[in-house]
Amino acid sequence: MAVYSPITAARFWSKVDVKWSAKDCWNWRGATRKGYGNIKIEGQSHSSNRVALELFTGEPLGELMALHTCDNKLCCNPRHLYAGDASDNMTDIGGDCLRCGQCEGYGCNCTTEEQQSAYIDHLIATKDAQDAKIKALVEYVESIADWMASNGYDNTSDLAFLAAAKETT
Repeated sequence: MAVYSPITAARFWSKVDVKWSAKDCWNWRGATRKGYGNIKIEGQSHSSNRVALELFTGEPLGELMALHTCDNKLCCNPRHLYAGDASDNMTDIGGDCLRCGQCEGYGCNCTTEEQQSAYIDHLIATKDAQDAKIKALVEYVESIADWMASNGYDNTSDLAFLAAAKETT
């Protein structure tokens, strides 16, 4: 799976501690499985590093894995990830970056600052779009609540979720 809805992408990134520095790890804050980040999408479990790389590249990994250059199982920073097979994974355990062979230490320099900047802009736009959809949904629910009140529906305890939704917008 490489085509994710904007809602899925926003839900995914809301669980990542995104740093403004491309050199830092962006740690997964959601569920884990065997030490790796894990997210359910359409009822199926996916590793967070795989989803992060697919969101970044827009391409499905297919049979390949999303491997870390930083050796941090929770990292979702696309600059620290690359696609590889099981053999690459075994080679990477003790070696340098397999994408360019030149990265040193913690993190990877295989993507340009322009690519990283464009990606951060994309993340911000995705979050802004999600916020707009949430606001529209709250307004819709408010209109239903108004209709219910004007038509004699008096069980307001059923609408307690509305107050909580308003607090998040």
